[in-house]
Amino acid sequence: METLRSFDNWLEKQAIFPILDKLGKLSILVAILSTAISYQADRKNTIKARHFQAWQVINTATGQTGSGGRELAIRDLIKDDVPMAGINIENAWLQYADLSNGDFNNSNFKNTRISGVEFMKANFTYAKFTNSVLIDIDFSDAVLEGVDFTNTQMFRLNLSGANLNKAVLIGVKGLTCEQLKMAKNWEKAKRSTSFVCH
Repeated sequence: METLRSFDNWLEKQAIFPILDKLGKLSILVAILSTAISYQADRKNTIKARHFQAWQVINTATGQTGSGGRELAIRDLIKDDVPMAGINIENAWLQYADLSNGDFNNSNFKNTRISGVEFMKANFTYAKFTNSVLIDIDFSDAVLEGVDFTNTQMFRLNLSGANLNKAVLIGVKGLTCEQLKMAKNWEKAKRSTSFVCH
């Protein structure tokens, strides 16, 4: 018994145990940091994969009629602040989606049928909506500068605060003067001579 006590006293006097205690705590800290770094890397890869899949949906459906899942793909990309500049969704049918705050400058929306979609505060600078049908669209506070709406049918649009500077409204149908005047710079939009608003 005395031998055990002597050995115990000798062990307590050794400097190695405080060092081992600190090394144990350090290894726990390293494991936590390693896990956090690995989690961040996995998260970034997951986001990249999700973006890649969304773009695949959009590009695969290019030129096809119907939705093709484009609304969801575009909405997910917008949610992640991915610009949609130059996107081509010609001939698409988009319905009941919130695509607010999207950056669609120089995009192609020709021959699209869009209904019940919110484009609040979206940027459509120089986008093309020629020969499209737009029903129940909320363009409030959107940038529609230079947008080509030639021969587009427009029913129940909200243009409150939208910027229509240099927009082309030649041959549009369904748009009222009351709706038009809700926009900023509406008088600078190019309109058919028969579409007169005072």
